[in-house]
Amino acid sequence: MLVYDTISPVALCRNADLTLDEHGQAFLFAGNVDNGSSDNCSIDQMILSKQLFTTADIGEHQVMLTIVDGSGNTDYCTATVHVHGKATAGATSSKVNLQPTIADVAGVAIVKEPLSLEIPLTKITAGETDGSQNVVSITASSNNPSLFRKLNVDYIPGEQSGMLTIDVVPGVSGEALVTLTVKDNGGTANGGVDTTVKQFIVTVTAGSENLSVTVLDVDRMQLATGIVALTSDFGLKVWPNPTRGRVNIDMTWNNIREIEVIVYNILGVEIFRKDYKAGEMVWFDLSEETPGMYIIRLDIEGTPVTHKVILDRK
Repeated sequence: MLVYDTISPVALCRNADLTLDEHGQAFLFAGNVDNGSSDNCSIDQMILSKQLFTTADIGEHQVMLTIVDGSGNTDYCTATVHVHGKATAGATSSKVNLQPTIADVAGVAIVKEPLSLEIPLTKITAGETDGSQNVVSITASSNNPSLFRKLNVDYIPGEQSGMLTIDVVPGVSGEALVTLTVKDNGGTANGGVDTTVKQFIVTVTAGSENLSVTVLDVDRMQLATGIVALTSDFGLKVWPNPTRGRVNIDMTWNNIREIEVIVYNILGVEIFRKDYKAGEMVWFDLSEETPGMYIIRLDIEGTPVTHKVILDRK
């Protein structure tokens, strides 16, 4: 069945100021006047009715911003652009705040108790190279409250990484569009941008024994995937948790001959991997690692089981 997108995007504008350069010209970008325009799927084009300004344009202008989505639906808004004459020698100009950054999602871990998704957030910056601004907040929302109970971002302002935790409603399958909004303290004066919006899709398939999760970008290209056994717990116990270093894993081996243990840090980087045979003591040491949360993935003869552990040396 074909699904046609007939929902128009939402165009949002803000006013902007332009100062002519030494050649008496200034170029207007869509980002200068866009104020968080959005679409149900994805924005394909942002078109301005006027972009190049010269000395003949000094003064106030009404510029139309047209938003076009991938299905050809459109919406528009109008911004007031103030064009100023070129700066004179010795004059100073206001610094334009650059847009904050955050990397695309590249990993997901499923935690069983309570049932949740752990998604690392990386490469978080305020967009400035001189350290004059900081990211002050990262928020997350979903368009499907029946699938997710709560979304929480664990982020310390000024850091370059964090963690998005999504509480999943047990036994429910479905799809949700997740929106991350990153904001810095640089302001929007003189055409600056202080907000970045990143969106991705999460699909959840809940079976009687397994839960599988796939993360897609807005063009439905796969970014990450994960699966966890809901019923086959193998008597697993991870202790102590929190830990100061050593982590022990107890389990009921029964007919299990071997398991593989893989440990990831909050950035999704693998820091430990080892195979254990039946009867061996299963443990690893985090004492040389940075305090924080770590994801433990156990491959028990083809059945993946995921747990998390906190390293805290206090």
